[in-house]
Parts: sequence; structure tokens; C-alpha cells
Amino acid sequence: MKTRLSLLLGVLSYVVMRMFGLEFAALWAVLTTVLNFVPYVGSALGVALPMLMAIVQFDDPGVILTLLASLTALQFVIGNFLDPWVMGNSLNLSPFAILVSLAVWSELWGIPGAFLAVPITAILTIVFSEFPGTRPIAVLLSGTGRL
Repeated sequence: MKTRLSLLLGVLSYVVMRMFGLEFAALWAVLTTVLNFVPYVGSALGVALPMLMAIVQFDDPGVILTLLASLTALQFVIGNFLDPWVMGNSLNLSPFAILVSLAVWSELWGIPGAFLAVPITAILTIVFSEFPGTRPIAVLLSGTGRL
């Protein structure tokens, strides 16, 4: 699912960059797709790198700021709304649980923790669902309330 969401972000970023006439839009879109796998820093770099090209290419600050706002909005909507919702539905995890697990595991283990946050949470939900004492925690972590 993460690969599909990253491809969607890359394609939409490509469309936006082509609409503005940014040179090497395909390269920046591929980099945005790949960088989307890196939590937090990848999103920032996915916007910053094309913006450096836009600063070099365009003289009008309005065009640069509009492109910045467009790429940032794409990253924000996909990263903060679509990504947790799709991941939560595909794994039967609550989007809130996914965001909290990303914060917790990233704080504990840094970037590796961010990569492992969703699989660890899914495993914990499965394990918690097998024991009567921890079943309520599994229900809270699940997206539908059913295990």
C-alpha cells in the first residue's frame, strides 16, 4: 500500500510540476516517490529539491510560492490523511493508532522505528487479540472494533 501511495504522490507531483513548467519534472517526481518512504525528512526533501530548481528557473516569486504551496499541500494531504486512512483500512488498524505508533516508535528508534511502526503495531494487535486480558487493547488498536 505504501508503494501505491508513494506512486500516487509522485504522479500528482509530476502533474503539478509540469503545469508550472518546471524543468526535469520527471526526475523530481521520481525522487519524491522514493523519498516518500523516508518518514518526515523525505517529505521535506520531496518539496525542497524541486523548489531549489524552481528558484533557479523562475524569476517570479509568485510562481515559486504557488508551486511551493501546491507541492506542500499534496504532501500534507497524502501523508496526513490518505496514508493513515488507507494503511489503517488495509491492516484493520485505527488511523489514530498508526499515527501514535509512528510517533512512539520514531522517538524510540529513530528512522528504523518509523519504518517498523506499522508492522509492529499490526503484530501487537494480532498478539493482543489472542489473550483475554489484552483483547480490549487489540480492539482499541483495530480500525473497525472487530478482530
